[in-house]
Amino acid sequence: MMGETNLKVCVLMSIFLLGMVCPAAAGKIIVDADAPGANNGSSWVDAYKYLQDALADANSGDEIHVAEGIYTPDSNSAEPSGSGDRTATFQLVNGVTINGGYAGFGELDPNVRDIEAYETILSGDLNGDDIDVDDPYDLLNEPTRFENSYHVVNGSNTDVNAVLDGLTITGGNINSWGPWQYRDDYGGGMYNEFGRLTISNCTFSGNSARSGGGMYNFRSSPTLTSCTFSHNYAFEDGGGMYNHFSSPSIISCKFRENVASSGGGLYNNSSSPTITNCTFSKNEAGGGGGGGGGMYNLYNSSPKLSECTFVKNVSKAEGGGISDTSYGQPHGAATLTNCRFIGNIAVKGGGMFIGRGRPTLTNCMFIGNSADFGGAAAHCDLAIATYSKCTFAANSAQYGKAIYCSSWWYTRIPNIVRLNNCIVWDGGEEIYNDNDNNSIITPEPPFPGAPTGQEESSNESNSIITIIYSDVQGGWLGKGNIDVDPCFADANNVDYHLKSQAGRWDANEGRWTKDEVTSPCIDAGNTNSPVGLEPFPNGGVINMGAYGCTVEASKSYFGQPVCETLVAGDINGDCIVNFKDLAFMAFHWLEDRGAANSKTIIEDGIEYYVKTDKSIYELGEHTEILYRITNLTDEQWRISGMGYVRDILVEVKEGQSFRPIWSVGSEIPSLPGPGGLRLQPGESTEWRAPWPQFHMNSTGDCRDYHQAPPGTYRITGVVDGYRMSPEPPMEIHIRVSVDITVVY
Repeated sequence: MMGETNLKVCVLMSIFLLGMVCPAAAGKIIVDADAPGANNGSSWVDAYKYLQDALADANSGDEIHVAEGIYTPDSNSAEPSGSGDRTATFQLVNGVTINGGYAGFGELDPNVRDIEAYETILSGDLNGDDIDVDDPYDLLNEPTRFENSYHVVNGSNTDVNAVLDGLTITGGNINSWGPWQYRDDYGGGMYNEFGRLTISNCTFSGNSARSGGGMYNFRSSPTLTSCTFSHNYAFEDGGGMYNHFSSPSIISCKFRENVASSGGGLYNNSSSPTITNCTFSKNEAGGGGGGGGGMYNLYNSSPKLSECTFVKNVSKAEGGGISDTSYGQPHGAATLTNCRFIGNIAVKGGGMFIGRGRPTLTNCMFIGNSADFGGAAAHCDLAIATYSKCTFAANSAQYGKAIYCSSWWYTRIPNIVRLNNCIVWDGGEEIYNDNDNNSIITPEPPFPGAPTGQEESSNESNSIITIIYSDVQGGWLGKGNIDVDPCFADANNVDYHLKSQAGRWDANEGRWTKDEVTSPCIDAGNTNSPVGLEPFPNGGVINMGAYGCTVEASKSYFGQPVCETLVAGDINGDCIVNFKDLAFMAFHWLEDRGAANSKTIIEDGIEYYVKTDKSIYELGEHTEILYRITNLTDEQWRISGMGYVRDILVEVKEGQSFRPIWSVGSEIPSLPGPGGLRLQPGESTEWRAPWPQFHMNSTGDCRDYHQAPPGTYRITGVVDGYRMSPEPPMEIHIRVSVDITVVY
């Protein structure tokens, strides 16, 4: 008997201890405004009626399932009719997933989930009286919205495990602000400060604020997938979204019919989002000195866009699709790959406006955009833009159907524009560079109080436009350029593949087809450019235009049917192995385009490391430079100086010597770590900077910038200063370098 009792005690103690050391299992919390039961979140019958109650009950690992219906942030079981508190918000919780779109109580299967059929709405309409507004401009001051929530949802201080999936966020309205409410005035739909949350399948619609009508991100990096931002409004910047010192990932999202003074769809301020497979359509920037119907980039914003489309966006000032503006320092360096600009409208730069920005565009298309100045793209005041494998067609403008260059009359700073492997075919009058014309244009001043006068007369901008291996209607002097009809497949239906007797990809049919003619742009590109993914036969030379180097590049035709059998050694695909194939092989012998280039040195226990992303660059490619310093000692390392102790230097090889032509310090007046650096044992500091392939002719004067010619360049990480610790104090002068090659 005693043994049996002891056994029971041991079992009970084991269960008790197990309960203490093992965390509670992740739970499922149910929310349904129509639930008639105990309202404890345990089932659809007994669901919480209010989302706020579920959030208060949730722990990390829980999932909250929310049925269709409308939920306001001021309502909970204690305030079933709502408190009317405009500051109330749905605060997301780390480790908690909120899933909307469930059928809920009363349906045959309440667990059925369809976010369109069973819409779950998080609404800032606290009185439930909002009237529909057709024009987003009216959202902010519509009287029925004056009592609405300031921020419907708040994702501040969250990690990636705070998840929002399948909900509609609407009715946020910040319609009043003062001088001391900075950032509190932003983010009508959602406000994120130091947030890394995950958002999927959500819609942000009908929200308004001073800036960031749909969403505001400050020092945040949320991930958004398959979300829609529509019909939001910002009085100032970012109708759909405003990013400030933030780097969100935005994947397969739609920004449509959002409105703001600048950045109708999206506004980036010192931010570098990664944006993939997104569409920006019918957004509007209302002017007032701003621009960017689809997107606006300010200061050192360097967004990375791929597979994005900008269609029918409007700016009443600059940049119908994108305004990439970097007035002040440092400059931004946006990258766009496989992007489309179609039917956008602006005063300057129908597709894109670049003002001191430094974008690189690869395999992009500008089709049917229009503006007064620069139908496809306008460049102003030290814009440094590179277009590689791009197509410009059916764009229109009074000055420069494809490309327009100018500078403010009181600065007269030149632009640097590079085109390589492009097709520019808009009907003639493609490129307008004010220094080539005697016209005089009177602009609006760029900012309040700026002097007024002529923007520019002949030969005062001195913009440098370099075009090589491109088909330009009307012609343009440059290596490998032609002026011949490119033979587009079906321009009337926006199909700008190149016709080929050997084979052209038919996107509508999803198959290869053959034409009666072959485009002269096939195999006419830069011989230094890799053919990449071009299907065989590809001639061993890249095609011009937006499909060059891609799997949809049109095939090479050699006057006879394509080979049925591949022949070893036939590099260009003409069915014969001959000296042409040998010449291709010899030209690219030992060439390694993909290899990163790096060098490390260690001095007195300090590691200095410099790296470029490649060793060979084509015309206009930005050289991405990483410079890192690591303290490998067990003592603090401290260096001081009268000025800046760290810099990145670019030198060009001339004969057997190298001449300095550019440095980060010459462009940026406020380098990181002015006056000194301090590293604890094991600590590193790194610095990333792009060199956009230009030089200042050793003058340091931005009016004396030039396109860097082909040749060898040395990239050097520099440290100059006085080491204070570890002792003994001493002067140090460190140089760590790698060499790169620029080819045309």
